[in-house]
Amino acid sequence: MKGAVMMCSYVINTIAFKDQLKKGISQADIIEESKKMGFDVIEVRSEFLNGRPEELERIKKVSERKNIGVFYSVNDVLYKNGQLNSKLPHYVKQMHQMGASNIKLNLGKCGYLNSAGLVRLLDGTFSLKIENNQTLAESDLVATQRFFRLIEGAAIPHISYCFDIANWSWLSATANEAAVALANVTDYVHLKNEMLIDQRRQVTDSLEKGDLDWRSLIKLLPMARYLGFEYASTPEVIAEDLEQVKSFLSSK
Repeated sequence: MKGAVMMCSYVINTIAFKDQLKKGISQADIIEESKKMGFDVIEVRSEFLNGRPEELERIKKVSERKNIGVFYSVNDVLYKNGQLNSKLPHYVKQMHQMGASNIKLNLGKCGYLNSAGLVRLLDGTFSLKIENNQTLAESDLVATQRFFRLIEGAAIPHISYCFDIANWSWLSATANEAAVALANVTDYVHLKNEMLIDQRRQVTDSLEKGDLDWRSLIKLLPMARYLGFEYASTPEVIAEDLEQVKSFLSSK
């Protein structure tokens, strides 16, 4: 299969366990189940943290014991009001406390690159992922392309793109258009599907349910090293979807 991802790590975003998290369990409590489901990495979400350092330390200890990697998904933007977000040092500290190897944010509005600030932030111990959310002002394709041109021009390493295949359905560009435009900077893909339900576009609870052809989109992103599953569902459905993805990649 020309251009497809053949060797990659599989990531489960903790939104998969949304119902359990809403009941108050810690994200540290779902690490073992994530490993048993066949995932290599668990992606912790900032909005489900309780704010205590003890929880971050527990995530690190449990993940190390279960031999599963940790990513950190922050529900915030890299640039706020045209400037680097003042909360970035706090987020990076949290990331280190939980033993994560990368941190992911949305772009926001980049009025001024501030290459010196980015270089200070990116000390070589982790990587930064930029992801598209469902808000045009924070994830516009043209603005994202401009940002990565500036990054390339400033020769700033350790920054790449996390391509969420479903979120483009809420933006101005299609997923296919964006995949072609951002393929050279994308090393992480968030997999999920979407469709109209009761006249409202919604993320579905399975990759195999929805309007997107995730298989063709994976083909358009040949540099992806990580495939993440980011939708609320049951462990059984997500495990089945994981096997579908693995089978697709191994059969071509």
